[in-house]
Amino acid sequence: RYTCTIAVGSQTNSATTDVVIYPMPTANFNFTSVCVGNATQFTSTSTTNPSGQQISSFNWNFGDGQTGQGQTVTHTYARAGTFQATLTVSTGGHCTSQITKTVTVYDLPSCGFTYTTVCQGSPTQFSSTATSAPGNPITSYQWNFGYGQTGQGQTVSHTYAQAGTYQVTHTVQTNGSCSNQRIQSVPVNAQPTPTASATPNIIIYGGTAQLTANAGSQGSYNFHWEPAN
Repeated sequence: RYTCTIAVGSQTNSATTDVVIYPMPTANFNFTSVCVGNATQFTSTSTTNPSGQQISSFNWNFGDGQTGQGQTVTHTYARAGTFQATLTVSTGGHCTSQITKTVTVYDLPSCGFTYTTVCQGSPTQFSSTATSAPGNPITSYQWNFGYGQTGQGQTVSHTYAQAGTYQVTHTVQTNGSCSNQRIQSVPVNAQPTPTASATPNIIIYGGTAQLTANAGSQGSYNFHWEPAN
């Protein structure tokens, strides 16, 4: 309450009026860290003192040229990187407050793997070659071996009981919940069932014969010959 006094010579007069001083709001917000292509959620946690003074507007600048309004909003960034997001809040008394925070949008990890080519019954070795951006490490390595069996780990081995070609899926996920996957065809060779023949199959001492071997299955094989007795 303020009092105004006017004096003219020895004469004075005064009047009293109430002046309202509104408190400043305190701007603040939380946000989710996401991968590129997913929506970031922004939630205002701004306050006023006293708490009965209502915030009337929430204005957002997402740091990429786009804006929004509302106490809770979502925004999808078109690329990975860091952005300076700003929230400005205003009360009914036209008092404003502003805060800026750095928002990180993570890139997707790259995904790939190598494997060894073996025969059925022998373990195939799988090694992930996935990489991710600094500060967003890969935390999960998942494998689907192409016929319902699965595995976990950066390096795994799996034994196929049957020969064939299997569509193996490798999925990785980072600390920021960014995921990517790679599918490759993995061949598993059949165990060879070798046969051998000689032409002619009966020769005299000192004679020669042509020896022919067959592995009995497709693939590249090395043949080793030695006397049977």
